[in-house]
Amino acid sequence: SCIYYMDLNHYTILFVEDEDDIRENYAFFLRARLGCNVIEAKDGQEALNVFFQKKCDIILTDISMPNIDGLALAKAIRKEKVGIPIVFLTAYSDNDKLLEALQLQTTSYLLKPVSREKIMQALQKAIEIIKIQKTHNENCLWITKTAIYCFEEKEYRLNGKIVKLTEYEGKLLHFLCINKNIQLSSIDIFSEVWRDSDQEFKPDLIRTLIKKIRKKLPEGSLENIYGGYYRLRIQK
Repeated sequence: SCIYYMDLNHYTILFVEDEDDIRENYAFFLRARLGCNVIEAKDGQEALNVFFQKKCDIILTDISMPNIDGLALAKAIRKEKVGIPIVFLTAYSDNDKLLEALQLQTTSYLLKPVSREKIMQALQKAIEIIKIQKTHNENCLWITKTAIYCFEEKEYRLNGKIVKLTEYEGKLLHFLCINKNIQLSSIDIFSEVWRDSDQEFKPDLIRTLIKKIRKKLPEGSLENIYGGYYRLRIQK
């Protein structure tokens, strides 16, 4: 069905498979029939090298491979790029491996031999995930590769998990994120965070709250600047 051809030429697929004939056959189909940009790798080690050097949007990988297998590859990639779609291919139905794959937020898990239709469906699902993430990210701020704050939901996630914040921690983080990379004084922070309160300004109040929120943020992201200023540093 034509629906599966949608947008595939806008994305780069890292295709990892140790059997040359299978890899070349699928890669040819992806390029020639679907117009995909495909980067091939013969094992997990080669795939990791490629991943760190080039922009990859979707990972399509075999599970059983020499050097670094597909599961170890996926774990390493997830540490760097939490939301990237990962599609696993495997020649056998191993429940332990399936369970481990599912815990890695697998997009699809395909049993070999995989039909072209199944691959197209898996890729389309991956693209839908990317589009949802893009919409989501426009309303969110990546503090680091593993930490994200979403403004509308007032929700902070670290390594994919929601971090619980107290009312004042939440207000502070929201204010820091809105003013990312900007120096904020204790008075700036107090005026915003305690805006609806009768609380009197006390420097210790700010210092204590800063200390608490810093423990929940990635190391080095909340800076102290000489003169009593603070800044949420966003990695470009």
